[in-house]
Amino acid sequence: ESSSALGRIGLTYLRSPGIAFLGDLVRSGRLGPLIAFDGAYWTDYACDPQAPISWRFKGPAGSGALADVGSHLTYIAELFGGPVATVRGGTLTTAFTSRPKPLGRVVGHEHAEVSTERELVENDDAAGFFVEFAGGGTGALQVSRVAAGHANTLKFEVFCARGSASFDFRDPGRVRLCLPEADHAVAGERTITLGPDHPYWRGGLPMDAPGVGIGQNDGFVFQARAFLEEIAGVPAAQALPRNAGFPDGLRTMRLLDAAARSALAGGAEIAVPH
Repeated sequence: ESSSALGRIGLTYLRSPGIAFLGDLVRSGRLGPLIAFDGAYWTDYACDPQAPISWRFKGPAGSGALADVGSHLTYIAELFGGPVATVRGGTLTTAFTSRPKPLGRVVGHEHAEVSTERELVENDDAAGFFVEFAGGGTGALQVSRVAAGHANTLKFEVFCARGSASFDFRDPGRVRLCLPEADHAVAGERTITLGPDHPYWRGGLPMDAPGVGIGQNDGFVFQARAFLEEIAGVPAAQALPRNAGFPDGLRTMRLLDAAARSALAGGAEIAVPH
């Protein structure tokens, strides 16, 4: 890239302090080699069958829930397991095969007044698939846009040779961690409240004390800060970790494409090109 042009994409969930912290624990070897990643991203913006048709419900297989929220879950899985080598067991489900036409403009996930005319839904309301990581370990991923009661539930568990960890975006200021203890009386999962000793927290919030609220929107702030630091020429060693580049986005798209092709082939194993 030339000095006059800089292109980056925002894999925003990587900026969540809890997700980044657990990613560091796994990649550093503290928890040992990855055995399995179990992740889900449940949303309910389309669980009402009377929600109007829009561009979100149009497009080829895999362009629905898989692309919309599955794109986030896949790059989180690769944060812990590294590049995915193969995908298998892909499924794509359309819960509501048609939706009413709106009478006006539809913005985002908002509802609108609808007519009696209906249009076919072309893509998936829910999806799931299994992965094999190139460096070892497996993963199970499920996503949905019709999970009633789950406005924005991104959650995962990571199982490694020397412990495990879990995260749930309904409680983004805490992570759960299980490390071996010689004393079995105190062994087991513990809850860690995030604070200034965890990624992005110190100096990145108006109040950076432990227990201060954190959420998805803060990730966009950390992302923008990293981009501005890079534009300003702040050395990488003194700045926040750089944002992802276009090759990272392409890898995510190839992984989603492999999941969709697996589903269309009855769950067949599909290699992910890199």
